Amino acid sequence: MFNKNDISNVTKKLLKIDTKKKIKFIFLFGSYARNKANLLSDLDIAIYYDGNNKERFHFRLKALNQLIDSVDVQMFQDLPLLLQHEVLEGTILFVRDEPLLYNEALRIIKEFNYFERVFDISIGAQT
Repeated sequence: MFNKNDISNVTKKLLKIDTKKKIKFIFLFGSYARNKANLLSDLDIAIYYDGNNKERFHFRLKALNQLIDSVDVQMFQDLPLLLQHEVLEGTILFVRDEPLLYNEALRIIKEFNYFERVFDISIGAQT
C-alpha cells in the first residue's frame, strides 16, 4: 500500500520527468483519494498535460515506464466526462495553473450536469 510519502514521491517523479513544464495539474483519484484503498489497490493519478494528443501519449508512456506497475497514470484531457468528474472529486497533488484548473472544473461540472439531465429525461421517457 502507498502512504502519503509514497504519493508525494510519485508526484515529484512526474514533475522531474516533465522537463518542458507542461504539467498544469495533477490529481489523485480512485480508492486512495476516497480513503478506501486495500492491498490490491493501485494508485490512480490524472495529469493535465498541455500538449497535443501525440505529446500526451508519449509523456504518459514515459511516466508509466519510470513508475512502478501499481501506479496508473491517465491524461486528464483524454478521460471520458464521467471519469473527469470523478477526478475532480479527488485530491489535488500539484497545480501550476490555477485559472486553468478552475476553468476545467467549471466546464466539466456544467457538461456533467447537462449530461445528467439529458440522461434522466431519456431514462424517464423509456419507463
